[in-house]
Amino acid sequence: MTEFADFKPVPTVRVDDRRRIPLGKTSALPGDTFAISQRADGAILLVPVPAKTTSERT
Repeated sequence: MTEFADFKPVPTVRVDDRRRIPLGKTSALPGDTFAISQRADGAILLVPVPAKTTSERT
């Protein structure tokens, strides 16, 4: 992970039968939204998407 020096590793997680991964070990909260990018080698990057305020939703 040398190209992402600011990242810190979290415990290993396993994809479940529905192709989901648990994010609780990353301090993610229910309802958090992430943009997902994937490289050809399978590396996945999750970037938090800020929640819209009530005024932005209308």
